[in-house]
This record gives sequence, structure tokens and C-alpha cells, in this order.
Amino acid sequence: MTVFMVGGRGSDAYVLCGTVSNIAAVASAFPQYDGCFVIEDTLQFANTVSHAIPYFKGGCEGFVIYEDDPSITKDIGEQTTEELFSRYQNPDGTLDMQMLADTHAKVGGVEELFLKRAQYAVQAEYRFTWTAGGDVGDYLDIKVPEARQYCRRIK
Repeated sequence: MTVFMVGGRGSDAYVLCGTVSNIAAVASAFPQYDGCFVIEDTLQFANTVSHAIPYFKGGCEGFVIYEDDPSITKDIGEQTTEELFSRYQNPDGTLDMQMLADTHAKVGGVEELFLKRAQYAVQAEYRFTWTAGGDVGDYLDIKVPEARQYCRRIK
């Protein structure tokens, strides 16, 4: 059986994006600013910031994966429709929608947070994600001065 799912991920996460590209080229793309910073210890930086995230549950960091088609295809083994549906059959014959969440958990993964269309590869993006308990707002304004020790400012 083939299952095709379209899903979204990340509504429960805060994301900080940066680049590993040439600093001068990046700086020229933002002429309104007079400096930037390099995170020299990404693990300690992310860990320090995590303490300021409300309802923090977990996080990850890494390079963005650029693909022409940012779809995820995984083989979860042989399974008939009857086998899959029988586990989620309600007494009235309908299917429990938990089937979608469980199937998504089998095929999804952390890479869902790092996929981006190949046309943006020039950005050479590096991402930090901090997952919280439930949907998060459009942004989070926090101040974490102790995270500065893991960074170096460039003017």
C-alpha cells in the first residue's frame, strides 16, 4: 500500500536562522545594519537560550537540507490496507484520526524542520529550533545576555 500525506511541522517551535556563508557577502545584503555575530559554540548557545523558552521541550540544530523537491519518502514496510485500518477501526465503522498522527510519526522526522527548496541554497542556512509545549506565536522576544559568551561580534 502507498500512503501519501501532506503535513506541516514546526508550529510548536521557535526557529533562529543564520548562515555559514561568507560574512562580507551576507553583510552587504543587510546594509541597514552595522554588524553581525558569529556563534562560536552552537551547542552551548542553544542550551543557554533554551532556558529562556517558555515550556521548552527539546531542540535541535543543523544545516538546512536543500532539495529540488523537499518531499520526504520513507518505506515503512509491507502492510495491507486491512492491516492498517483494522487497528484504527471505530465500532461504527469509521476510522480513528489517530491513524494519521501515528503514520506521520513513522515517516516524519527531524529533517522536516530542515528542508528547504534548492533555489535558496545560496543562503547556506544553519538553523536552531526550540520546541515548546503547544503552538507558539509568530515570534518570541527574549533577552539572554549569558548566551553572548558563546558569540563573537563582527563590525
